[in-house]
Amino acid sequence: MDYGEASVIGENEDTVRIMSIHKSKGLEFPIVFLSGTAKMFNKQDTRSRVVFHPDFGIGVDAVNPALRVRSVTLMKKVFQNKLLLENLGEELRVLYVAMTRAREKLILTGAKKKMREYLGKLADGIDPGDRRLGYDALIGADCYLDWIVQASMKHRAAAPIYAAIEKPVPVSSVLYHDPAQLRTELMGIEDVFMETVSREAKKTADKRFLAEIDMETTENEKEAEWIDACFSYPYHYNDLEQVYATVSVSDLKRQHLLEEEAASLVEDGGRLDEKEGLGDRPEEEKTVPKFLMEEEEVAGARRGTVYHRIMEWLDLKALYATGCMEDGLETRRARDILEGWLASMLDRMEAEGRLTERERKAVWTPDLSGFYLSALGRRMVKAAVHGTLKREQQFLLGVSPSQLYPDIKAPEDEILMIQGVIDAWFEENGKLILVDYKTDRVEEGNEAVLLNRYGVQIFQYERALRMITGKEVGEAWIYSFSLRRGVKVT
Repeated sequence: MDYGEASVIGENEDTVRIMSIHKSKGLEFPIVFLSGTAKMFNKQDTRSRVVFHPDFGIGVDAVNPALRVRSVTLMKKVFQNKLLLENLGEELRVLYVAMTRAREKLILTGAKKKMREYLGKLADGIDPGDRRLGYDALIGADCYLDWIVQASMKHRAAAPIYAAIEKPVPVSSVLYHDPAQLRTELMGIEDVFMETVSREAKKTADKRFLAEIDMETTENEKEAEWIDACFSYPYHYNDLEQVYATVSVSDLKRQHLLEEEAASLVEDGGRLDEKEGLGDRPEEEKTVPKFLMEEEEVAGARRGTVYHRIMEWLDLKALYATGCMEDGLETRRARDILEGWLASMLDRMEAEGRLTERERKAVWTPDLSGFYLSALGRRMVKAAVHGTLKREQQFLLGVSPSQLYPDIKAPEDEILMIQGVIDAWFEENGKLILVDYKTDRVEEGNEAVLLNRYGVQIFQYERALRMITGKEVGEAWIYSFSLRRGVKVT
C-alpha cells in the first residue's frame, strides 16, 4: 500500500520531546528546558601539541634538541587564539538557537559544585554600565552558564544571586529596569530534597483525608457533594479526546480504509524483480524478518518512496530538450531516446549517493518512460517548460472537526490541522491539474480500487490547492505505475 507522506509528530503535539540543540533548529515549542548549561566547552583542539587550522595550516612547538627544551611558537599561539575565537563564536550561535526555540517560557538550568564561589567570581567581572558582555567575559567563558549568568546579573531578577554571595545589587545597571520577565532561583541539594519530601507528604495527607471521609455522615455531606461533583463532571466534548489536533492526509485515508474496506489493507507485497515492472510481479509472497530487509530487493512502501523521489528530482526541462516529445517522432524511437536519458539520470543519482544500488535496480525505466510519454506526462513536461509545474507541494490546512468527523460534537471555533504533500500540480488554461503517483499493484479493470483507496486523499489535496491558490481544480488524476496509465478522479 502506498500511503504517501509519513505521519510526523509536530512541535505542537501534547508530548515532551528530548532533542539536541542542532535537532531543534527551525522548530518552536511553547515551553523549552535548556539543561546542562554548565557543561564545559570542548577546547582540546586548542590545547594539543599540534594545532591544525583549516585556513592557516599547522602550528607546532619549537624544539631545541641541544638544550632539550620545547617552547610555544608565536605561530602556534596565533593559531590557538584564532581557533578559540572561532569555536566560541560557534558556541554563541548554538546558544542563540537554543534560546529562541521557546514561544512562551524558557527555563535554563545549570549546576556547579561550589556555586557561591563561582557566582562571586563572575560578579567581580560585571560592568553595570555596559549593556553587552565585555571581550574578556566572552572569550573567558568555559560553558554556556558563564555567559547566561553574567548577562542576567545586570537585571533586577538577579537579586537572589547577590543575596547568596552577600553583595549589593547593582541598581545603577543599565539593564536593571529592563522589562524582560526574568526570574532567578538558586537551589541546593537540601532544597531539592526538602521540596521532594514536602510534595510526597502533601500527596500522602490528601490520600489520608479522602480515605477518612465518611460519606454517610451529615457532617461531611458538603465534602461528599464536592468530591462527587469533581469526579462526575461531564465534559461536553468527549469525542475530541480521540481526535489529534494535527492529522496527515494519509491518516484520513487509513481511517477511510478501515471503515469502508478493511480487507483492502492487506497487501500481497510481491517482490520487484530487477527485470520486471510494477505490473509484472510474481504472485508468490515472501515473509522476511525486519533485520533481513536490507538483504532483499526494494519492495512495498520503500519502492513507492524511491519512485516518488525520482519523480521529484528529474529535470523535466532537460528531458524535453532530448527531443523525445517532438511531434511526428515514431513512438519506439521516442521511447528509446527517453529510456536512454532516464537510465543515465538514474545512474547519476546512484553515483551522487541519492539512490542506493538496490534502489537503482528496483526502478524499471519503462515505468517512468510510460508516464512521460502518456498524454498526462506530456502535459506535465510542457508545464515544467513553461514554469507552471509544482512538485512535492507541502501544505497545512485548517478545518473544523465536523468536516472530517461529522458524528462528533465539537465547539464551532475548534480547528483541526491537516498536513500533507501533493506529488505534482500545474496550471493549464486557468485551471489546476492535480497529479498523484501510486505504486500499488492493481489488476487491469480494477481502477475503482484506486479511487476507493485514495478518494479521501485526493479530495483533501483539491481543497488545499483551492485555498492556497484561490483557483479551481479542473482535473485530478491518479497515475498508476502498475497499470501504466492515469485514472481520472475528477
